Amino acid sequence: MDMRYISFFTTSLLIEISYIIPPLTSITRVTTCVNCIRNTP
Repeated sequence: MDMRYISFFTTSLLIEISYIIPPLTSITRVTTCVNCIRNTP
C-alpha cells in the first residue's frame, strides 16, 4: 500500500464522515424534540 494512497483515503473518509454527521445529529435533535413534545401533558 502506498502511503499517499492511504492518506488520501483517510482524508476522503474524514470528509465524508464530516458531511454525514451533522444531518444525523440534527435528526436526533428533532426526534428528541418530538419525544419531548409528546411527553409533555
